Amino acid sequence: MKRCLLILMLLAAGAGAHDGETGEIPVTRLVLPEDFAVPTALHVSPDTVAFGGQAIVAVDFPTGTVLPAVADLIFAPGLVGLQPADKVLVPKETFPEAEGPRLLLSIRAYALGPVQVAAGDLLSAPLIILGKVQDPAETAPVRGPRVWGMPLFLPVAIGLALLLLAALVWWLWRRRGRLDPLAQWDVAQPAWLNAAVALEALLKSGRLDRGETRLFLDDLAAILRHFLTDRYRVPATGATGVDLQRACVRLGHAPDHPRTFARLMDAVDSLRYGPEAASDGDCRAAAGEFLLAVDAVRIVPRYTPVPPRRLLTAEQAWSRLQGIPWLGAVPAAAGSEEA
Repeated sequence: MKRCLLILMLLAAGAGAHDGETGEIPVTRLVLPEDFAVPTALHVSPDTVAFGGQAIVAVDFPTGTVLPAVADLIFAPGLVGLQPADKVLVPKETFPEAEGPRLLLSIRAYALGPVQVAAGDLLSAPLIILGKVQDPAETAPVRGPRVWGMPLFLPVAIGLALLLLAALVWWLWRRRGRLDPLAQWDVAQPAWLNAAVALEALLKSGRLDRGETRLFLDDLAAILRHFLTDRYRVPATGATGVDLQRACVRLGHAPDHPRTFARLMDAVDSLRYGPEAASDGDCRAAAGEFLLAVDAVRIVPRYTPVPPRRLLTAEQAWSRLQGIPWLGAVPAAAGSEEA
């Protein structure tokens, strides 16, 4: 921004130099706010400066005038650059005494020839602009090298950031089209394992021997519902047969799988909630039908990680259940369904 402003000033200064060749000294005017007090005096010191050198402009105003802010002032055309003069020490003998307030401005001359400063109706004496050297035959001294203001860590940080960005792009390019690896997940144990152990414990409880058929059917219904929850992943604890079939169909199970369990569930509930206690034969028939239904859909653990002790206990319970004659004849080569 500063470089563009300097170029504009040099172009304006060139125009002023052209005017100087015709015998007229270019004038740069201090633009004051509208309806502002008329200046009473105008001074410029020194009367000769080098190109780009500093000069002080003193503008006097009548008593009681409130001086404007330097930021609100400009010179037009831009033959000089304006800057605040509050940090510039101006000796008292530089300008004559002022009766009213005085506005001090620090300027830098960028004209290629003499220039006059104007404020209101006042016009200063010509300000002589010299070159960098007094003798045109001489050359200006070479300016010393400037210290690079950027700290060293900044280019290093930029370089590291670009390197990391390039590494990220290369890594993403190498991974294009690749699928993420499968996450490790544990396969659920086959549902018949718990059902076999629970059913064997129910038969050994002696409820049928004591005539506790309702309690036997309550326990059998609980085993049945827990098995269906684990096998088909449906909330079968408080469901009816119709609820079970609908839930299995929604999950995509084959309709004929839960149909047998739904009928058995309704039959067991009818026996346990009937007005009269179920007979011993009804309980044994319900347990046998449950065992056959589980055997038709049970999944033999082949690739499913099952604790060895649990698998051994379940297999032993299943073998003992098959050896009970009144539970029904289970085929030797029981079919199994892979999930």
